[in-house]
Amino acid sequence: MAKAKDDNAEGKAVRRAYDGPDISHDALIAKILELNSEDHGRASSAGETRAKVGEFTERTGMNPKAFAVSRMILKQAAKDGGQAKAMDVIRSLEKALPMLRDHVAGQQSEMNLDADAADKPGDGT
Repeated sequence: MAKAKDDNAEGKAVRRAYDGPDISHDALIAKILELNSEDHGRASSAGETRAKVGEFTERTGMNPKAFAVSRMILKQAAKDGGQAKAMDVIRSLEKALPMLRDHVAGQQSEMNLDADAADKPGDGT
């Protein structure tokens, strides 16, 4: 029964992750540009930047790794000739992410079915 509870908790976490962060376009881009500017200008220590990233991702629900990839893409775009490279990364992610989401969501469906079966009383055989 403990396994079913663990799967259920994981299922809820996956659902929250599947729903995505609660953030607007302008807020996301503004925060990335602010932090990238600080990195570029060394206006703040790495610790201050990490704290700001942590606060931002906690407040918005955005995954820290996804935020780091987003920052990397905008850093790439800001370089000379970087816009084409950044767009290539975006294009590739747009192609791969639906496949990854379907794969991971499919695994989640299997976990839910296992949890449902464990919660139902058996016929004793």
